[in-house]
Amino acid sequence: MLIDTPVLVSPKEVCQMLGIRRRTLFRWIARGRWPEPIRLNARVIRWDRRKVEQALVGREVAGR
Repeated sequence: MLIDTPVLVSPKEVCQMLGIRRRTLFRWIARGRWPEPIRLNARVIRWDRRKVEQALVGREVAGR
């Protein structure tokens, strides 16, 4: 049996995928325009790559 382990991406990787700066990413999170990250500990956050890709598709469809 295979377990589908999520691939986690860092804020830097998310910013590269979106073509934005880190500050913009966190502004979008604060405004509810981007999914909340997974907090691994007090200093480390990540996103599930599949959810990032879904959000990207959603943004493209919405024309943002």
